[in-house]
Amino acid sequence: MTQKPPTLGILQTYPFTVLQQFLRGTLRYVQESHFYSIESPYMLNAVESLKKLKTPPSGILAPIFSRKDLKDLLSYKVPVIGICNAIDQPEIPTVCFNDVAIGNMAADYLLRHHYQHFAYIGYGNLLFSKERKQGFANTLRNHGHLLKDVYELNTSEISTRIHSLPQLKVWLEGLKKPCAVFGCSDICAIYAHRSLEQTSLKVPEDIALLGADNDSLLQNLYNTSISSVDPDFERIGWEGCRVMEDLLTGRIDCAPFKFRQLPKGVVNRGSAEIQDQGDAYINHALELIRSNIYNDFNVNDLVDLLPLSRRALERKFLKQVGRTPKQEILYQRMSKACQMLEHSNSSLSEIATLLGFEEQRKLTRQFKQFMGMTPMHYRKVHNESENPFDSLNK
Repeated sequence: MTQKPPTLGILQTYPFTVLQQFLRGTLRYVQESHFYSIESPYMLNAVESLKKLKTPPSGILAPIFSRKDLKDLLSYKVPVIGICNAIDQPEIPTVCFNDVAIGNMAADYLLRHHYQHFAYIGYGNLLFSKERKQGFANTLRNHGHLLKDVYELNTSEISTRIHSLPQLKVWLEGLKKPCAVFGCSDICAIYAHRSLEQTSLKVPEDIALLGADNDSLLQNLYNTSISSVDPDFERIGWEGCRVMEDLLTGRIDCAPFKFRQLPKGVVNRGSAEIQDQGDAYINHALELIRSNIYNDFNVNDLVDLLPLSRRALERKFLKQVGRTPKQEILYQRMSKACQMLEHSNSSLSEIATLLGFEEQRKLTRQFKQFMGMTPMHYRKVHNESENPFDSLNK
């Protein structure tokens, strides 16, 4: 007798506007792999829905937002994979976003648009919000900025309809302007946008807004256009199905782990981007720094190539970029070092030579000051965030 293909159960506790992206990824995997049943998966509105099924699914993909839901899911004795980083769930494998990296990307994007003041809106009780704030604050700190202004939405403020919040409005009005505000989700950013509509403040001239999750349907529903970090929900659906197949076939066991999906990029919708072209001399200086990234290039070399005194150059740099020329040169070199550590197998000595460092230890010292960890620790951390199953699928 032919064994029936496995069936999937999907807990629909994601907001419906991003659920469709997740389902697109699961459907793509089902069609590509030919492993799962081609019948529709079990779509579960709540954990209690499992009680109504005569035969439980072979495995469950679930965004889990409470310890109670996790406990109830585990009682059904089928493999469960968490697909959300909302709570600590050490009992099960988790396929989720690298939320620290999302925060890093948001800060890096806003820093490139030369903002001087930064703020964050999140949910104090959700793990992904804490990690996105951590990544955002860490990247800002590495570039000489402190994240001082944080607004935490609480459940008493949130309703089924996004609207202006009086306390959030007051908080936004009190920020130093212009200020770049990162909302840990598009929902947070839309709350801010709704609240700003009750003020004379302009987006992005006074308050720049950057969200996360790239929830275009939700933005259309509320007639907003907010730039957003795209974490790649579709990829999470695809990876969740792949990890579940590995569990069901015994290629890996149910030992808890976290697979962290890196964000896809920032979708520009104009809410975080001021169109000012900046000072022509500084734009030229930035190009000179980037084009000399592999040379032993310093501030004196830069001054020799520009019709500006060192003092004038530093003053203009601080005004437009928010860093001194020396800090910018370090920033560009360390950013390139990060890319090479992430995407190449080059040794540390090779990277040091390519980036114009006379000694490897000088690169190590500057990298640690810049990133808060050694280059090899950075490479190790990044490798742990990559897919642990790639080697199994070659």
